[in-house]
Amino acid sequence: MSHRLFRESCVKSAEGVHIKDLRVFANRDIKNLILIDNAAYSFKFQMNNGIPIAPFYDNKLDNELRSMIPYLKSLSKCNDVRDFNQHYLRLDTFAESSTFNNLIENLTK
Repeated sequence: MSHRLFRESCVKSAEGVHIKDLRVFANRDIKNLILIDNAAYSFKFQMNNGIPIAPFYDNKLDNELRSMIPYLKSLSKCNDVRDFNQHYLRLDTFAESSTFNNLIENLTK
């Protein structure tokens, strides 16, 4: 079963940014949840549950989700999607980097 979060389900930051919080799914284990969004800041609270995707704006040629099928199939076999995402996407590295040079340095470790 799938669930979707919309603006009404978001936490609004002091800066006016809408952040999705997977804890709203109280009856689900967060290790089994992913959040696919074109705005990486939207999964700030659970960075390793997030998967960034290119924006979709009424483009009939859009294949982003289709191209993610192999990755999503791999996730479905994991005990904890956060570990898998952390290893392959390393989004926490982006959040921890203060400059572009610092990001490159952190990604090449």
